[in-house]
Amino acid sequence: MTFASMLHDYPFASPGQLLGVVRDDPDLIDESQASFQHHLELVRQADRYDISRVTQLLFESGQERELTWEQIPSVLPPSPLVWLETRAPSIPSTENARRPYLEFLPSHWGWLIETVPPQNEQAFDMALQGRGGTEVEGVVTRLVATQAIQVRAGQPVVSMPLVTFLMQVGDDGRLLAQPSGAFAFPGKVKQSAVGVLTQHADLASIALRSALLALSFLRSEEVELIPHRPSPATQRRRARHRQSPAMEYSEMDLTRIVDVLRFEGQFGLVGLGKALEALSPRFGRKSPSGLVFPTTIGG
Repeated sequence: MTFASMLHDYPFASPGQLLGVVRDDPDLIDESQASFQHHLELVRQADRYDISRVTQLLFESGQERELTWEQIPSVLPPSPLVWLETRAPSIPSTENARRPYLEFLPSHWGWLIETVPPQNEQAFDMALQGRGGTEVEGVVTRLVATQAIQVRAGQPVVSMPLVTFLMQVGDDGRLLAQPSGAFAFPGKVKQSAVGVLTQHADLASIALRSALLALSFLRSEEVELIPHRPSPATQRRRARHRQSPAMEYSEMDLTRIVDVLRFEGQFGLVGLGKALEALSPRFGRKSPSGLVFPTTIGG
């Protein structure tokens, strides 16, 4: 099970397949394995959500590139450390001609989103400046989003962070500036893997939209969470096979919010972004819970 498939028993590779991606340098291999274990531990600490239905909604709308950062309502996470995992959307292959990047999407991906604790805000601001980003006024919350992916069969497996985004959020929960993204491990991968990994990194800003949209939906009373708790029998089976314990997570039921978007927001006529803008008050009613800051920060 890889970092990007934590919630389900997909027949994916182990971290050992990093050896097909990372350069043949013992220090880099050790560093990559340590990175995997570190992020695995953070995922175990995080509140975990399967956001596949949000990703499907966004891509079915055909507006995964047109949706602007300004149109996404409050992106404040429900807790300081969350893991948002998704399967690739199921889109007819006939769309590949109009949207050729669809065939290059990872089969699964996940976002670890961390709220920066006050003692790390200066380090965040310095990292932002180092990327050429601009500090803006009115920042109340700083977020770091780290993406990991599981790519399709026959391509390199990435069980470590691929891209990180730094985000500045205002008191209304909206983004104050475009997220600042950067490749997470430049110079560490084999030349043969650079092309495909760069391609996936270029798609990360599209993938980030579904994660931020999911955060908005988590703050709406129209969205219900379906808990998934592994049974004792499942845990015993995994223990017999020397597998790590299965993780609890929540799936998002979008039935009511989709109805609201369609009938009140008229999103079929005006588009998803304008429907979200018209219904923005619906996405700030749930308050983030239990702000106990984690002791580490990714990125």
